Amino acid sequence: MACSSNDEVAVEQEEMEQMEEDNPMPPSNFTIEVEPLFGYANVNWTNDVGGPNNLNLNYDLYLNNNLVISNLEDLNYTFENLNFDTEYQLKIIAKNAEAETAEESIFTTLKSPENYTFLLKEVQRTGSTIGEIFYYNYSYNEENQLIGRVDSDVDGFQFREYTVEYDNESRIKKEREINNIFGGICSENISYFYENNVLKTVTSSSFCGPHETTITLDRISQIEYTYHFKQDDWKGGNSYEYDAIVNLEFNNEGLPITHTLTLVGANSGYVTEFDYTDGNMTRINGGGNNMQFVFDNQNSRHALGSGNYGMIGKNNRLSMGTPFNGLHLNTALIDFENKNNIVKSISEGGTAEYLYTYTPFGYPETLTISSNKVFSYSYIFVEN
Repeated sequence: MACSSNDEVAVEQEEMEQMEEDNPMPPSNFTIEVEPLFGYANVNWTNDVGGPNNLNLNYDLYLNNNLVISNLEDLNYTFENLNFDTEYQLKIIAKNAEAETAEESIFTTLKSPENYTFLLKEVQRTGSTIGEIFYYNYSYNEENQLIGRVDSDVDGFQFREYTVEYDNESRIKKEREINNIFGGICSENISYFYENNVLKTVTSSSFCGPHETTITLDRISQIEYTYHFKQDDWKGGNSYEYDAIVNLEFNNEGLPITHTLTLVGANSGYVTEFDYTDGNMTRINGGGNNMQFVFDNQNSRHALGSGNYGMIGKNNRLSMGTPFNGLHLNTALIDFENKNNIVKSISEGGTAEYLYTYTPFGYPETLTISSNKVFSYSYIFVEN
């Protein structure tokens, strides 16, 4: 008597189930990616989502044959409290209900942080509008000097580009910024000229809208230089021009504590005062504005053009605008960098606070200025 087709299907299914019991299907092979850092390591791995053998997987993680965590469902993990400059053997076992698959990787943690130079790689900033995101990407030469920064939005539109050149002695030579964030092209070019290994002259030429502005600073001595300002309004045909003398007074550490700009022919000048504490500029007082700054005790995220909200602006120079316009060209302040990060700025207009989280190696990871404006920082590590 012949078997029915239903009987044949049942027999085939029973045989397949028996084969699966005799030959369980393990999870598919997967790839491990390790980011070894300073005393910790971030680990990510893949998961082939195809096939019943890759459903409902759990993972056991071993470090140097010691079980660290079992039955993990996530596809990432951070190993903490590791030794610096140490090799580790990692094994990850993927498990389904029937079998398991193991993959291994060997990695070495980085040396202690003091053995590296930290360079700002990218800043991601959320805007004031929901979904608005901006990116600032930095590039460096072989001497770890910044050579460029490109600012773009989430769609890849580049609205600002900053470039810098150096001479054969690694001194800053030229800076250029092109900005079209407001729908029109604005640009600024700054050139630096040296004499007997001393910065002698700084010239700045900027163009935005109807205005073209040129500023020339010419050093007379360490404590005195001339200041020429000219602004042309090509649309209205008007211009504004003046000459001044700038006098500087320094503290025992060689940092300027007063900056006095006196118009030629005038009896008195505009005085800006600076205070410093533990390697940070804690006060700027001038032009009717008195600004004070409070700092954390962490490493500064300094990089040319990175900004340091509340004081340090474009090109890591003092660029406060009114009443501090032009101070970022001050020859005595060109190389100044704050040691730490501003957490509070206080002025007649009010108080602003800057809230940070920090990386395990002591640099800012995020900065929150308001509930909808957050900056995230990533770094390049260059071994010294």
